[in-house]
Amino acid sequence: AGIDGRGTLDGIRIFEFDADGRHLSRIIAKQGRVGADAIWTLTDAELTTWPAGSDPSQDTVQRQTVPTLRWPSTLSAGVVSAAVLPLKTMSAAELWRYSEHLSDQEQASQRHRIQFWKKALYPLACIVMMALALPFAYLHARSGGVSLKVFGGIMLGISFVLLNNVAGHIGLLRGWTPWLVAAMPSTLFMLLSLAAFGWLVRYR
Repeated sequence: AGIDGRGTLDGIRIFEFDADGRHLSRIIAKQGRVGADAIWTLTDAELTTWPAGSDPSQDTVQRQTVPTLRWPSTLSAGVVSAAVLPLKTMSAAELWRYSEHLSDQEQASQRHRIQFWKKALYPLACIVMMALALPFAYLHARSGGVSLKVFGGIMLGISFVLLNNVAGHIGLLRGWTPWLVAAMPSTLFMLLSLAAFGWLVRYR
């Protein structure tokens, strides 16, 4: 199903099961609107019900079509929007909200939490990139070879971006703590940059 900015969905299919995994009902709707109170208003809905009787041979499947059907749900418009958006286009607030929803439903939320912490720690990444330039700025003032230093700085920045992306995938596979996965590359490169700058100031 897709959703637009007004909270309207197309091509809705809703399935209901009992505690034993038996299929109880199915709702197919052409369109639906998610209200602020998490009540979905479905239009052109077809409701199919399988009675939960003890003798399946005597059960009859009931079908009915209604022009409008109100369906209570715990899924708000924000959660539904987050579910259909590409992960990288979601804001930090949407990522946090959707990861909380996944956790409440006992579903895997590691991927969304890692992406949330990456976005939350973007300011730290910017500071790290500035810190990486400190040793090269000091070398520029003391000696020549500008082209080599520019090349070294570019490669160092690329390696930081690469490690940042690889750490997310490794953390997802290993099940590491999301905030630690997001902060590890920035912390590592910050320490390396400060150590290099300190060495240059002391010995060069």
